[in-house]
Amino acid sequence: MEALKSWSDLPIAWMADGLHATSPNEGVWETLEADHSYLEIQLAVQLANRRGPIGVLELSDFCSRVQALAESLDAQIDMPAVNAMLDSAKELDALAAQSDILLGMNIVFDQQTWSWPHIESSLTQRGYRLNTAANSFEYMVDGKTVFRTGTLDRQAPIGQITFLLEVPVVARHLRPFELMLNEAADVAQALQGRLVDDNGVHLTENSVYIIREQLDSLYAQLDKAGIPAGSSAALRLFS
Repeated sequence: MEALKSWSDLPIAWMADGLHATSPNEGVWETLEADHSYLEIQLAVQLANRRGPIGVLELSDFCSRVQALAESLDAQIDMPAVNAMLDSAKELDALAAQSDILLGMNIVFDQQTWSWPHIESSLTQRGYRLNTAANSFEYMVDGKTVFRTGTLDRQAPIGQITFLLEVPVVARHLRPFELMLNEAADVAQALQGRLVDDNGVHLTENSVYIIREQLDSLYAQLDKAGIPAGSSAALRLFS
């Protein structure tokens, strides 16, 4: 679609799919291809992310371009009102604010500090991957980051390691909290540290139970909104 190439200047995320018009893919939705024919075109715009809801000017610009595209193709258009989309954007932003949970737990080394090489060796042997900035480690499953450590100073003695889980961007079925909890406990034992929460309080069975209950509620909220944790929609919203 030549007409859509000029949309590259839009400061917002958008996408376009087409309903294939010819065999053998007739009736199949696909990303638009210049040499394909389509029965329908579906355009979508991202209404919110971690920076907030879409602005009225950006949304109005997008809608104007959609309208102009429909007119150029002599096509009918079915598009919600701008105010309705702005209301949806605010609702999504509120959901994101409530659900954007960064869960942390810490290993504190009271008896001694450790050097970067020792920490790096201990974690890489357990399958952790050094991040691209070379100052943190990631625990991955099937090529996807489940949780990570906080930033570590390569030059200074290390007296604490923080484990961090971005709850809404990791699929629930991976059981990310359980993975992080078990890994943190094992690393704490191996490095002679103790496991505490963000307030420095020892993680008890009761506190872990409370966290699980809160996570179940959060996952249910995201599912109800049609944005399951770890889904492509969640990755866009929490970007």
